[in-house]
Amino acid sequence: MADALCLHIDANDPARLRLALKNARNYLTVVGEAPVTLLANGPSVNLFTAPDAELEAMAAELTGKGLRIELCQFALNENKIAKEQLWSCCNVVPAGMVALVEMQRKGYAYVKP
Repeated sequence: MADALCLHIDANDPARLRLALKNARNYLTVVGEAPVTLLANGPSVNLFTAPDAELEAMAAELTGKGLRIELCQFALNENKIAKEQLWSCCNVVPAGMVALVEMQRKGYAYVKP
């Protein structure tokens, strides 16, 4: 599991999401098949409802290559976002911080672009 990676974003900043997706793409290109998760919590969950065709297409392409995108249910609730509003490539976890701790316990490297 040494190649497992967690990319964490928490800011409602499209440039930060773009960077995280590029990091995921580059990592998967070099490492090949490895568990890679993009975890979003806090205000960043708003990015996954935005009508940004470029970012959504990039995210969908990467999930097809193994990236898992996980959004915090608490953050969705706080930002009044229903699951139906999310990009189809997103998954919801009960609590982003719990998911992050579990990944670290499993040996995921942590990167916050």
